[in-house]
Amino acid sequence: MDKRAYGQEIGKVLVTRPDTGSVQQQVAYYDSDRETWTVQVSTYPPIEQSAPGRSDPIGRAPMESETYGELSQDDMKSRYPKLWEKVNQEDEMP
Repeated sequence: MDKRAYGQEIGKVLVTRPDTGSVQQQVAYYDSDRETWTVQVSTYPPIEQSAPGRSDPIGRAPMESETYGELSQDDMKSRYPKLWEKVNQEDEMP
């Protein structure tokens, strides 16, 4: 699916999961017509398992990638607090 179908990309963050050490890239999209959010979550291996010579975890294909759509603003705030914080810092906030 074309990512533009999710709406406008509003912000993204990298979050390290404390339980596994894996790194998640969370990307927020907003559809102003439907007033809903979509979050794409790509999970990468822990930093120590990333590609040689790279200090960031996004050195190879994600271990998994999931998309969560039709989220309300309250869902965004509760499920993705760091992403929501980033979205609120962006000038493009709807």
